[in-house]
Amino acid sequence: MDKQIVKFIRIKICDLPVDYITMDEAVEVIVNNIQSKRKTIIFTPNVDHIVKAKFDREFKEIYSHVDLSLVDGMPLVWISGIYGKKLPERINGTNLIIRLCKTIQEKNLSLFLLGPKEEILKLAVGNIKKTYPGLDKIGYRSIPFENLFNYEESLKVINEINKFKPDILLLGFGPPHQEKWIYRYYNFLDAYIFIGVGSTFDFLSKKKKRAPIWMQNLGLEWLFRLIQEPRRLWKRYIIGNTIFLFLLLKDALIIFIKNLNILNLQRCKLLSMKFRKKG
Repeated sequence: MDKQIVKFIRIKICDLPVDYITMDEAVEVIVNNIQSKRKTIIFTPNVDHIVKAKFDREFKEIYSHVDLSLVDGMPLVWISGIYGKKLPERINGTNLIIRLCKTIQEKNLSLFLLGPKEEILKLAVGNIKKTYPGLDKIGYRSIPFENLFNYEESLKVINEINKFKPDILLLGFGPPHQEKWIYRYYNFLDAYIFIGVGSTFDFLSKKKKRAPIWMQNLGLEWLFRLIQEPRRLWKRYIIGNTIFLFLLLKDALIIFIKNLNILNLQRCKLLSMKFRKKG
């Protein structure tokens, strides 16, 4: 992988790399990398990614190889200033794909969706075609979660994707499964852009409702989803968010102590210079 594909400021939030980049810039990078035939891995980190990476060494290691890390979570945008640079905006994964569909149609590119449920993928592709009738180079394939890391099953999927030769490949299995699969197989795939999109297919299929814009802007999309699916998501949002707060407080304390030590060191230097002048 070309480590110099993206030249944006990169910071780390709770040890996870994120890029200082806007939606417009991200789309431009994606199009440029397709045109220059550069393989590009794109992840969309949020609070859930940070918590999972703390307990999954492989997931954390994979993040160190990501080409574009686009923050999909308002809390991360809010706290980014603590880590040295306030991020310009949230790049929601679903909004990114909607934006890319328009670009794919305009530039006659191709798209492929890989997810666990055939029905969801079929509905998502149908809705994309209705909204973007000029986007005719679009394919999809389902593979059950339990077969995702089965070598023989993955090989079948890879062969099918390679016959289609998409410019952009989207995976909707949720973290860390989609990111691990991308990193394991991207070199064997005849595609250029690889994006883990989580629940985006559910939203594109309209099987699940998205939070109202005002809730998204207030960072409350997690609450909307929790109300919709409490049994499935309570651990992720109640326990996960609590762990994240602990990690954030820990980092904030470390950064505060570090800055305090730097300040004390500067004061000592100033005092030393004053004594020398007096002497």
